[in-house]
Amino acid sequence: MTDTMAPPAARPECSRGASPRATDRTRAPRVRATASAPAHAGRTGGTAPFVLLIMVLLASGLVATLWLSTAAAADSYRLEGARTGARDLSEQAEHLRRDVEAMQSAPSVAAGAARIGMVPGGTPSVLLVRPDGSTQLVGAPTPASAAPPGPATTVVSRPAPASPTPTSPATPAAGTTGAVTAVAGDPEGPR
Repeated sequence: MTDTMAPPAARPECSRGASPRATDRTRAPRVRATASAPAHAGRTGGTAPFVLLIMVLLASGLVATLWLSTAAAADSYRLEGARTGARDLSEQAEHLRRDVEAMQSAPSVAAGAARIGMVPGGTPSVLLVRPDGSTQLVGAPTPASAAPPGPATTVVSRPAPASPTPTSPATPAAGTTGAVTAVAGDPEGPR
């Protein structure tokens, strides 16, 4: 038997022990890599604008975040100022309410009445009207009595500065002496 062997040129080039398929696999990527290299070189011009776009978006996002946080901090300071103002106004309103309540109390009203010369009334009398239309007086009306006024003091005013136009002196009202008097302890001054 003769052994016929294929000529060495017809055999696939492979190393010893490697199958022809393995050789095909190793060659294919080399061919692909060289074939895809020109296509990849054309895409590098398209990636630079994309990278630039991404960087611009990130930078604008950073600027927007900083602007918003700065605006929030400014609003926080304005809000704190408004709260302080509202608290001050609330305290002032409460103080004024207390002052009004104190001025409306019975002792304060009595002191104010005494200051302007009013005296407390006596026991009041009541007039009852019966169903038939007749009336009955209950109690005896008494006039209010005041303590005799203290000594009146004459207040001497300083002379007024000279004015360019002459003025006539005011005439006193009927039944008055024309003297200015002040009551001791009167906070409103001369009457």
